[in-house]
Amino acid sequence: MFVTGCHRSGTSLLASILHNSLKDELSREGDLEIRLENPNGFFESKRLVALNDQLLQILHSDWRHPPVHSPVWNLNCLEDKLSRWREDFSDYALNRNWIDKDPRLCITYSAYLHILFKRVPLVASLRNPIDVATSLYLRNGIDLDIGLAIWYLYNYHLAGCLQRGDYLITYESLLYLENASHAELVLAQLSQFLVSHDYQMPTNESWEKAIKSQLKPSFNRSEKALLPPDSYSQVSKFLIELCENIYKEINSSNDRILSMTQQFDNIPRLVLVALNRDGLTHSLHQNHVHESNQVLVDELEETRRSLVFLEDKLKNIQASNSWKLTSPIRKLKDFLS
Repeated sequence: MFVTGCHRSGTSLLASILHNSLKDELSREGDLEIRLENPNGFFESKRLVALNDQLLQILHSDWRHPPVHSPVWNLNCLEDKLSRWREDFSDYALNRNWIDKDPRLCITYSAYLHILFKRVPLVASLRNPIDVATSLYLRNGIDLDIGLAIWYLYNYHLAGCLQRGDYLITYESLLYLENASHAELVLAQLSQFLVSHDYQMPTNESWEKAIKSQLKPSFNRSEKALLPPDSYSQVSKFLIELCENIYKEINSSNDRILSMTQQFDNIPRLVLVALNRDGLTHSLHQNHVHESNQVLVDELEETRRSLVFLEDKLKNIQASNSWKLTSPIRKLKDFLS
């Protein structure tokens, strides 16, 4: 399975609980090194992150400048590029019982349909937008309004990938797993997902042990208190309200995946305005549009050449003796039909 969600949304915590409760069979030697912002580890393999970075480069994008438009991977010009990675990721395609995680999968997930030739089930984490934006500001110095736009775009792309049978949980729900009754409810939901995708259910003992070992009191700290007093003065209150209302609708829904797809069905002008403040994002988007146009021109020219070839082939067939001899049969068939 793939674990994903916008950056700073608890994907590492979610992946760590899954890994520790299911005792993943794959070696985790390829995990990213432990760093200060994630002392428990990222629970994502270096090769997956490296590939996702390359896929984002194809889109003239990167993790902090996500594309506005949904990626299209089934173009002829990308076939050779995607096929190079099939052998490297054959264990993902041939094996079933594995877990890997990367927030970039919100954007690149659809490329793996062409790399692995199968759909990998998704487990996703959704966090309050202002908390994500605050965390991105403190970790990467990203302005709050741009952080909100990043939150929106990642979840917009994620909503296009989620299907019924996937699993969506909020970061706040993960933090509340210390409550025994809540942990039992989440385990029941998660077990239904795991069984439907041929994963082994975690035992109660391994589930409780994973929660106890991975949940830390520091995860529940209020990062807003660390912001300068005037941090929110430069952010559009309408953008904050837009994102938080969407989050509340999804969080309160009985069908979060359906609500997710409904809430993220377009990109509002408020999000685009925030992105336009970031000159690099605009530049990357313009370059991507230019290259996409060139790709479409090349595809159109290739289609025209194929059409000319087929028309010539049809003319040769129609000029042949066999075509003329079988003409009465075709006329009779048309008459009977």
